[in-house]
Amino acid sequence: MYAFGNNKGGSGKSTLLFQLACEAARRDPGGEVLVVDLSLYSDATTLLMGGTARPQVLAASEGAQAALDATRPATRAEGLLRALAAGEEQAKAEPSGFFSGGWNPFKAQPGGGGAKALDLREFSVVPSASNPAVPENLRVVASCGKLPLEEGEWRAAAERLSAALAALPKNCQVYFDTDHLAAAPVSKMAFACADKIVLPMSLDDNDFSRMFIDPTGNSIWGVLQELQDEGLLRAKVWKLVFNRVTALKNEKTQHEGIDSPFTPAKACLDQMDAICRQLFECYSGSGFELFYGGGEVATQRQFNERYVTAFRSASETTMNIAKLSGSPFCSLKAQKMSAGKVNCDLSKATLQIEALQQGIQDILKIL
Repeated sequence: MYAFGNNKGGSGKSTLLFQLACEAARRDPGGEVLVVDLSLYSDATTLLMGGTARPQVLAASEGAQAALDATRPATRAEGLLRALAAGEEQAKAEPSGFFSGGWNPFKAQPGGGGAKALDLREFSVVPSASNPAVPENLRVVASCGKLPLEEGEWRAAAERLSAALAALPKNCQVYFDTDHLAAAPVSKMAFACADKIVLPMSLDDNDFSRMFIDPTGNSIWGVLQELQDEGLLRAKVWKLVFNRVTALKNEKTQHEGIDSPFTPAKACLDQMDAICRQLFECYSGSGFELFYGGGEVATQRQFNERYVTAFRSASETTMNIAKLSGSPFCSLKAQKMSAGKVNCDLSKATLQIEALQQGIQDILKIL
């Protein structure tokens, strides 16, 4: 179970999650992939359900509209969060209000022994019904703008969510998208329930600094440390993925222990190295307690080898049409495409598409 997090908007967490979840579903057709979108911006939901293309400027995107059409408040992230907050007390009486006249996820089933763990799939939809580019064995708990979980509710909700996750089939992979408000109750709940955190990162040093110092109180490293201090951080940092890195060659390379599926430009390698050195210095004194398996790290090279990788940049044209149409790289074709009012010719982009597909496959293997 992976949680994708970063308090810096535009870091690429929703886009990378979209690509990796679709590739994971494609390569394991006998398994299941469940995406739980816990972001107010609903980017992962939008991409999965049909893309960001809009019939007109002020209209909802096609993906967002498809999500709204396929769900109702009780059967998307909004309903899941209300159910998690309600807990077992909801099962002790006939439902009223939110669950009135409908399915109550906590009500004892015939022959059951009382309240049971939620079936998360009851709150999910299959994106392929509206977006054939997404594999059929992928489901999404759609976020449609409302995430009603209060600060005083998320700890109990996290316990119930953990029980629901444990009840999923063993062949089900779970990907959480979190909000750029890393201190939001929904984000903290995800970090308290997932196993591993994937942290997409920019090469920009100011973006890196904002992960530590955020005037809104949402710095990702600060939030993780607070959860760790409370004994509530289950998901530790698993991989730092430097995103949109300029590629010189398709050959795999290592630089100071940083394992990259391609050969980045020297300036990119130097910047990755500089950021990793700051992280090593910052967390070496704590024994890398925020990192998965941090107790086994003793040197900078070991830190880089264990935690760092990169994903290549794509041309604006290719990335734009992929987002507009909701097409993951695993299903993208070198052909003329259209999405909304945008027409695009990718007929000469075969090599680039293949490189992007291979890049996602390489990162999935690392994960």
